[in-house]
Amino acid sequence: MAALLPMAIWGGPAVAGFAWPMIAGVVIATASSLFVAGPVLAWLAARSTDLPQSNALQKPN
Repeated sequence: MAALLPMAIWGGPAVAGFAWPMIAGVVIATASSLFVAGPVLAWLAARSTDLPQSNALQKPN
């Protein structure tokens, strides 16, 4: 993002035409990672606690 923003502002019409869609892609990908990966991670964590534990993984008494 730090490299794309100056390219979009001062890069001229040819470079700016490439930089603005790239900025949009970075913003959309970041939002996707936050709003999709977070709930998936929470779901996997909740799912792993619901599974029965194997006897091989338990500590001996």
